[in-house]
Amino acid sequence: MTTRNIEATPFGTPLCKAELALPEKIERICTSIQTTAGHGQLPACQATAGFWGVPPRDFSMLSLFPDTTHVYGWSRCMENKTPADLELESHFNPALPTIFFAQSFCAKTALAKHLASQHPRALFLDCDITAGSSVRAKIQAFLELSGVYDASC
Repeated sequence: MTTRNIEATPFGTPLCKAELALPEKIERICTSIQTTAGHGQLPACQATAGFWGVPPRDFSMLSLFPDTTHVYGWSRCMENKTPADLELESHFNPALPTIFFAQSFCAKTALAKHLASQHPRALFLDCDITAGSSVRAKIQAFLELSGVYDASC
């Protein structure tokens, strides 16, 4: 049965912009879709990196990102409770080094790849099931080479 969720009432995206560990941030976003309650107030942090995409199956890869990572893509639409908002989903900050994440065979893969090609500081990353050492190394290297982390630490 085909369904469409065209909910257009925005709930805001304070979690996407908050200073929280990225696994906790994404977990709280996923949990927030189970209620119609608002998110409350969370102060926005100064972003140092971006994560664009869907929640990964393997949340362990998210631990490689700094707590000052802002969330974009369909994950942001989930928090806003507007899953069909293509304008919000397509939004990114070109000043931030951003990983555009998609899971193999996900409908969002084409959009992730397209937006990554438009972004001046992007890494497109396609991963399925678990984030192995190669995926983790790509994330770490990208963030280090982008100046998010000091490689000597």
